[in-house]
Amino acid sequence: VVPPVVPVVLSARTDGALAGQAGRWARWLAGDGSLSALDVAWSSVTTRPALEQRAVALVADRDGLLAALRALDGGDPSGAIVTGTATERGQLAVLFSGQGAQRAGMGRELAEAFPVFAAALDEACAQLDPLLPQPLKGVLFAAEGSAEAALLDQTVFTQAGLFAVEVALFRLVESFGVVPDFVGGHSVGEITAAHVAGVLSLADACALVAARGRLMQALPAGGGMLAVNAAEEAVAESIAGRADVGIAAVNGPTSVVVSGAVAALDEVEQLWQGRGVRTRRLTVSHAFHSPLMEPMLAEFRAVLATLSFAAPLLPVVSNLTGALADADEIRTADYWVRHVREAVRFADGVATLRAAGVDTFLEVGPQSVLTALAADVLPGDEGVLTVAAQRRDRPEATALLTALAELHVNGVPVTWRQWFTGSGASRVDLPTYAFQHQRFWPEALPRPRKDTDGGDAEFWAAVERGDLTALAAQLGDDADLDALSSALPALSHWRQARTRDTALDGWSYRIGWEPVRPAPAAGLTGRWLVVTVGGGTDAGVAKTLTEAGADVDTLTAPPARGRAELGDRLGRTGVEGWAGVLCVLPRQDEALPDAPGVPAGTAARLALVQALTDTGLPGRVWALSRAAMPVTAGERAADTWAAAVWGLGRAVALEHPGRWGGLID
Repeated sequence: VVPPVVPVVLSARTDGALAGQAGRWARWLAGDGSLSALDVAWSSVTTRPALEQRAVALVADRDGLLAALRALDGGDPSGAIVTGTATERGQLAVLFSGQGAQRAGMGRELAEAFPVFAAALDEACAQLDPLLPQPLKGVLFAAEGSAEAALLDQTVFTQAGLFAVEVALFRLVESFGVVPDFVGGHSVGEITAAHVAGVLSLADACALVAARGRLMQALPAGGGMLAVNAAEEAVAESIAGRADVGIAAVNGPTSVVVSGAVAALDEVEQLWQGRGVRTRRLTVSHAFHSPLMEPMLAEFRAVLATLSFAAPLLPVVSNLTGALADADEIRTADYWVRHVREAVRFADGVATLRAAGVDTFLEVGPQSVLTALAADVLPGDEGVLTVAAQRRDRPEATALLTALAELHVNGVPVTWRQWFTGSGASRVDLPTYAFQHQRFWPEALPRPRKDTDGGDAEFWAAVERGDLTALAAQLGDDADLDALSSALPALSHWRQARTRDTALDGWSYRIGWEPVRPAPAAGLTGRWLVVTVGGGTDAGVAKTLTEAGADVDTLTAPPARGRAELGDRLGRTGVEGWAGVLCVLPRQDEALPDAPGVPAGTAARLALVQALTDTGLPGRVWALSRAAMPVTAGERAADTWAAAVWGLGRAVALEHPGRWGGLID
């Protein structure tokens, strides 16, 4: 099954790199006609990491993808692109829509595109159908405007349909790795929340929903509901003392629904309109959550007594209190009886969830109703993300993909692979990352000051410019123009190179030598090891150390021996360690037989440090070289191979400071 739309996921470290990615992908796609949107989408979610700046292109085909990429590259608005910055998010709450969110055909497109949704819907319908006047799916999927579709507005089918579709939609969202920390709902939506939280099995939840809808449907007509844009306290005062009307829902700071007898609602409506407050009659068949529900409560309680309830596995926010439901109370028949009769405290529930650390609200239902209400309860809270899984004005798969994309780009984990199950998508090699290169050029080389040129700045300026006339003027009347003409290019080249080298020397690292007074002669103590490499000699060195008071051991290290053999030889000396170890490099070093570019002395020096470290024998290591370093101005190193051990010595000093002694030349 190939979904009607697919997600192409892009991400980058910066906004500029994200646009660069889109432009690079657009050029790549335009240049290869064999690429499909499905394969690009699959590759984007399986072969690329998700970085901070994110975008998701919602596309149906190659042309749509190309247009979306170009729009993202150019910064143009596009309904096919969802962008955002991923941040570390808090808790996620799923809210299930209540009565009034139903619409003809709800769930039909999702059932065709997603086996997970279809299977969950079939399972719910199998439990509900024996309890309803006719099979539910035929009512849900009926064409808009048909007589069968009109049945969906009858309470018995409305509540059952909402429950079945919401359970299936939740299972579908769950399959993409979006798992809530809290659940809640609006009126009948809380029954769905209780089921997914484990309070009710599917069979018992269906029995509750079917009985609730059937008993409400059987009540006499004549009731209604009225939305008033005013605060709860003021609305409660306006209906105080009336037994035929009550508050049915508190949806926001100034969003209250009143429910009761139609005649009573007429009076309440006139009162508030007279105060200049906006009101709206809701299209309902009965006065839900009002005194008019009381005739059904006893029979409903009898049905509830036959059901089994369990403690919730997820926290459920309660419509009755607006707080998190008590694990024992939500398991009682009395709770669900009151749930029919009393007001839905939705606004308090949203505030409770926010206080519990929820910053992402996902509405699961046929359209977006609670999403806007939740945003109104938390105005100005920039850290809150409210998303609807479905919208009335969009195809169902597109609406779902948009919701998942909004979650993803804001940092909520989404598992995209499930979207491609059974699609036959193939991996393609996507363009590499669009690094945002910056160039850092050195500043222009400073012109030497007059005092550094011995007062000849004008002369050297003419040389650098290659200006023969100016140079001749500096030399006076005796200047030979022909000779100057032939010499000037070489002189100019030398001058430019000298200026460049002088500047580069100022940027480069070098060893500086300073003469010091000879230190007073000091004796040595303890045992020292003198290690010679290859054909080197230690006679003079060992003698000098002995005369200074040290007990000297000697060891010859063949250059081709490895650290293991050298470590074994050190261990067999029977010595528990040395005060110092002096490695004497050969006067005429040779290359290793199997590595012509590696000096044998340097290799042996490395093996010695490694072997001592392996054995754990104490002794700081010193290296003795000859003519490895230039000391005076203009001097060059006489033994470049011996100089290699100095580079190795710096590395050893950093990695094994406790083992390192120093370098001697």
